Amino acid sequence: MEFIKRLPKRFPIGLRVLVLDVDTTHHPILHAMGNQFLYQVTTCCKPSVALNLLSQTECSFDVIIVDTDMQELSAYDFLEHILLFHKIPVIFMSSDYSTNSIMEAITKGASDYWIKPLEEQEFKNMWKYVVKGVMINENKHEKKLNQNMNIFDMNNIFNRKRGREDEFNVPKQGIDSEDEKHNHNDDYPPATKKFRFSWNQQFHNQFVIVVNQLGLDNVKPKQILKIMDVPGLTREHVASHLQKLRNKLK
Repeated sequence: MEFIKRLPKRFPIGLRVLVLDVDTTHHPILHAMGNQFLYQVTTCCKPSVALNLLSQTECSFDVIIVDTDMQELSAYDFLEHILLFHKIPVIFMSSDYSTNSIMEAITKGASDYWIKPLEEQEFKNMWKYVVKGVMINENKHEKKLNQNMNIFDMNNIFNRKRGREDEFNVPKQGIDSEDEKHNHNDDYPPATKKFRFSWNQQFHNQFVIVVNQLGLDNVKPKQILKIMDVPGLTREHVASHLQKLRNKLK
């Protein structure tokens, strides 16, 4: 199991846990359990503080525990942000133990739903969600590599046989062929084929979420490109789409 090599040595000792709990009286209990199992626990009571910690030290936490009783930001909005931008397992905790609440949390992406007061065994074994996350991310990485290799292979085919374009199909990973006018004189080589990105609804929605998070006025195409992480999407594609959005909102 190759993914095990990606886990820190002596795992789960030193597990880095971020806890977002509005009930500050609960923080000492969480720190005590963290010390008991040799976990590094960081507590805060505001979503803004948690997001700031994540932005300052990206990937410095292995798992996040979130109290569903938040006023500054809904727990589900926070969950959506974490899954989209940080891909860290999120565990909900609440005094609400209704079946509907538990099902909603799990179906929207929470790794687990703990009932307050927390049980030590739950806290001890939360490392399993980190392992699961590593496995999922590794599988996604392998699929992305395969997709990129397919695109690369098809591009080579087009480069060798541009004159027979209709005999080949470019994989539809958000990329469409865009013909350029070129001189057909045998004395001149054909122009290099360019590709344009197809902004379907899914990609556009992801783009808008990133822009809203980073701020329309200050966001840079390179930042959007890195966060979206979509095969075939280039900085030029993002810059063009960003300019269109800004012009539309003027």
